[in-house]
Amino acid sequence: MIPTAAQLVSHAEVYIPDFPGFGDSDKPEETLNVPGLADALAAWLGTVLARPVALVGNSFACQIIIDMAARYPDLLTAAVLQGPTTPPKERTWLDQVVRWRQNAKFNPPETGEIASEDYKKCGYVRALKTFHYSLVDRPEDKLHRVRAPSLVVRGELDPICRPEWATQVARGLPDGELMIIPDVAHTLCYTAPVQLADASMDFLAREGLA
Repeated sequence: MIPTAAQLVSHAEVYIPDFPGFGDSDKPEETLNVPGLADALAAWLGTVLARPVALVGNSFACQIIIDMAARYPDLLTAAVLQGPTTPPKERTWLDQVVRWRQNAKFNPPETGEIASEDYKKCGYVRALKTFHYSLVDRPEDKLHRVRAPSLVVRGELDPICRPEWATQVARGLPDGELMIIPDVAHTLCYTAPVQLADASMDFLAREGLA
């Protein structure tokens, strides 16, 4: 998310929190599921910022944002959900391994190094457990409870967040819309940060939040 954040800092106050167990955060013994990670994000927002915010998330983070928005609506002014995971018919390890391999050809070499370092920081057991939690989560059951205006962003070439799923997510949100960014795939927060930042700020401006 750093390249996207770098594009946003000239327009807004930007924070990039690490979830418990990931990045440079503390490493709790327990591996948190989606509601647990959403609770942690809500607690962080309530403690550190103490005001409603707009959230921008990529991939699995979209599931966490949806869960938090459904249960803590007063913490969120808007959401940008870039490449939300995962289509109901593809919630198996095999399906996702195939999809991630399909996406890998669109990633620059350095993203592999970044991912490897991230996995080392969180530990492979935590990473695999969290991946399992992402597959058993059902964001489609929560979408109708998200009150905040939300923009679903999909890269045109994204094999992980496919067109039907992106459309389902956008339509399931009470105040949702879908935007397609051409010629990019799933990791567009890194490969197309200018486009994602521009889309986010344009959306927030239309909602009177920027």
